[in-house]
Amino acid sequence: MEKVLRRQVGADIVDIDTEEGTAGYRLLHPMRIDFRAIEKAAYDAGYTLTEVVLEIVGQSFTTYCDECSADVHVLKIPQTDQNFELEGDVPDKTTLRLTGSAKGWGGAHARLVVVASVPITE
Repeated sequence: MEKVLRRQVGADIVDIDTEEGTAGYRLLHPMRIDFRAIEKAAYDAGYTLTEVVLEIVGQSFTTYCDECSADVHVLKIPQTDQNFELEGDVPDKTTLRLTGSAKGWGGAHARLVVVASVPITE
């Protein structure tokens, strides 16, 4: 699994806990998160992906989502120009360190369910 995560998703540090049945990885440099590549890496290593949790820093803002037909909170990652729609309460127009559980990662409308968020003051 470690080699697959390094090769397919650019993992720098890989943590595998066979007793808990979990695997995680860290990126030392910002890069786009590709949920399909993560799922493929797990499959190629003989694992079934059941949850994706991200710990990530970005800037929150509100925008209209055509899929939801509503205004939604979004976390923008400036280094990769990637946006993650958020489910849960977060302050608007704030830099955050956020932990979120991915929902709908296999489809066209991935979202992060906010587990925790901490504003970062500059």
